Amino acid sequence: MKSKYGFFTAFLICIALGFLPIPGYIKAILIILISFTILYVNRSMYYFIIANRNYMNKKKENKEKTWQYYRKAFDANLIDKYKLTMASILIQKNDYNFGGEILDSVINKSKDKKLIKLAKIQKSMVFQLNGQIDEAIEILESVRNEGYCDKNLMINLGTYVLYQNDLKKAKALIKDTKEEEKTSSGIADNHGWYCILNNKWDEAYTIYLDILDRKPRFPDPYVHAAQVFLHYNNVEKALECLNEAVNKTWTNTIFFKQDILNKIIEDLKAEDNSIIVASINNSVEAVAKGKTYQKLSEAEEKKILAKPFEKEPIIENKKEKTEEIEDISIVDEELPNTELTEEDLKWEEEHK
Repeated sequence: MKSKYGFFTAFLICIALGFLPIPGYIKAILIILISFTILYVNRSMYYFIIANRNYMNKKKENKEKTWQYYRKAFDANLIDKYKLTMASILIQKNDYNFGGEILDSVINKSKDKKLIKLAKIQKSMVFQLNGQIDEAIEILESVRNEGYCDKNLMINLGTYVLYQNDLKKAKALIKDTKEEEKTSSGIADNHGWYCILNNKWDEAYTIYLDILDRKPRFPDPYVHAAQVFLHYNNVEKALECLNEAVNKTWTNTIFFKQDILNKIIEDLKAEDNSIIVASINNSVEAVAKGKTYQKLSEAEEKKILAKPFEKEPIIENKKEKTEEIEDISIVDEELPNTELTEEDLKWEEEHK
């Protein structure tokens, strides 16, 4: 906490000046100069605090000021710990390439090995947003090979290998994170997505009933759950899930787009939606990764619908399965944390 030491040192110097045999006006000038010097050295935290205040403000015009103050904080050499918070918010909500620039400064210059690893995990999302999925996987695997692993790493890595349809690698990751599924809807969703791609619909059905009970705040599992219900021709339940999805928390890094989901919802609401259901069921991989479905011709539709839909599985002892998670509040929300914590904001109180 360099800032704390700086203020403490300045305070001691100001006291010491009081005992020096020099004129009072010189003492006053020196105290002012020291105060301004300390404020200048610590201006990055001032900018960071102002940016965070604006970010939490409900008024749009105030919120927009966040980004210019983050730039000032970065240019004034904000400490690495808070750079990660700043980069996470930028990646999720605004200029992800600027967020990547901030992360590069930590990766290339920080002496804290753990912060470097955390920065690399965040950097994977910048690669994702620039369409560089191979690079996103590579940087996460490099961190994992160095012996570091957390839920965000495994959620991101699982998501990217599933996006690439690398089912062999996805299966290995699911095996490694089996226990974490109980407390991580993101990891559980990756397992369900894997089942969808492998046509293990009954298993996916069970997984998504459990995830929906947790009421996650991000849209991905609701879209995948809708795909499962459509496989069983339960359009009503699929629409419930899709409507939930469009009303959840949205960030830049979510593969799905609200306009695509809204279009699917409208299509499914049509009185004769059989061709839409058949088309979505025939575009499983595309829809699961956030793309729209390819509409079938009537001839193709008839061929697919000639086979009867499977019946939804009957899940016994569902209540007991749900109760495996004793406190649902411990289930993490799987979005990279962009919320400002008390630890982030306590500087405001300490440096008034």
